[in-house]
Amino acid sequence: MASVMAAMLDELMGKDRDLLPDEKPKELGWDHDRICKSFLCGFCPNELFTNTKSDLGMCHKVHDEKLREKYRNSNRYGHVNYEREFLLHLEGLVEEMERKIRRGHHRLALSVSYREKVAVQEKTDPANDEHVAQLDEQIHKLLGEVEELGEEGKVDEAQALMKKIDKLKNEKEERQFSNRRHDIDDFEKRMEVCDICGAFLVINDSQVRVDAHLSGKQHIGFAKVRAKIDELKTFRPPRDKERDRDRDRDRDRDRDRDRDRDRDRDRDRDRDRDRRDRHRDRDYDRDRDRNRDRDRYRDRDRNRDRDRDRDRDRDRDRDRNDRKGRDRDRSRDRDRNRDRDRDRRRRSRSRSRDRRRSRSRDRRYRSRSRERQRSRSQDRHQSHRSESQDRHQSHRSESQDRHQSHRSESQDRHQSHRSESQDRHQSHRSESRDREPESSRTPTEEKARDVDTQPKSEESEQDAQGEESS
Repeated sequence: MASVMAAMLDELMGKDRDLLPDEKPKELGWDHDRICKSFLCGFCPNELFTNTKSDLGMCHKVHDEKLREKYRNSNRYGHVNYEREFLLHLEGLVEEMERKIRRGHHRLALSVSYREKVAVQEKTDPANDEHVAQLDEQIHKLLGEVEELGEEGKVDEAQALMKKIDKLKNEKEERQFSNRRHDIDDFEKRMEVCDICGAFLVINDSQVRVDAHLSGKQHIGFAKVRAKIDELKTFRPPRDKERDRDRDRDRDRDRDRDRDRDRDRDRDRDRDRDRRDRHRDRDYDRDRDRNRDRDRYRDRDRNRDRDRDRDRDRDRDRDRNDRKGRDRDRSRDRDRNRDRDRDRRRRSRSRSRDRRRSRSRDRRYRSRSRERQRSRSQDRHQSHRSESQDRHQSHRSESQDRHQSHRSESQDRHQSHRSESQDRHQSHRSESRDREPESSRTPTEEKARDVDTQPKSEESEQDAQGEESS
């Protein structure tokens, strides 16, 4: 409370109200700690939202218009980071408001979804819909009865039924209105969130309340804060602006100088091009005269060459005719010599034909004798081959017989060896049993002995039969 009263006294009587008349007031610079830096940059946010939901409290620092003018006219304006700190402070306020706006949108979304669920449940009430359908059926039935009574002339009864029909229609309309009432209430009470200050507004509200909201302190304050943020983002100090202006002026001067240099270069290039064109025209005329002289000399040389070629062709035709005459005489002599040679070859051909006939006759005789010799040699080779095959076959059969006999002998030897070993074993067993006393033998042992001796005799008989058969 004391700070509020002090602020009111400072506003009414000034900051130096407690000084004596002979004391001089202490002047503060714009860079003093007691000076509000936000006020120097534009405005103090604490003064925008007094007595609102977004009240930031009272600012205890000095707000002086003269100090703000001094700061803006000083050379350090924009270079002490006051604007940077002011921008960060305003962005913090706007971020807090944006969070509030997002929460408001979330609340509206939840409430809208709840109202939609309730409306759907009430719209789809089966009892109410069934009752409305029954009322429709009754109304249609009564209308049919009214038509019948009207045709029969029963006017009073028809009027009574019409009153009943009116009652049913009123009841039907009430039922249908109860279904639509929730939709109407939702439409009338639908809300939205202000994107500037985060306040809840009613859609389709009266213009007076909308204007009152737009002229409210909170809405105007946050609109001013958002506008100041956009301004500070593009802020540049006056010295930087002057420096940029000088830089732009120098750039324009350099651009004009470059343009003049380019224009002079283009003019020199055009002058050089004209000079080259004149030289080219002069060279063209010189080349044309030279070509004309060359064509004249070429035509004269061509006529001279044509006359020389004509004389040469005439001499060549004369030589050709002489050569043809000599060639004709030479060909005539050659034909005569060719006919003589042809006759000589014909006579030699007839002699050679006779010689070939005699030679072919001798050749046929020799070929017949050769064929007879070949047939004899083939017969001898065939006989020799058959004899060799017979010998090979006989040798093979003998070898097979020898192998078979050797195999049978080996089997016999093995069998005899086996029988001898069995006999020795059996004799050994019988001798061992004979050494034992007869009194110690049991009936079972006697029986086994008889069984052992019996196979031995049978095996000896079989061996004897095998030897006889072999």
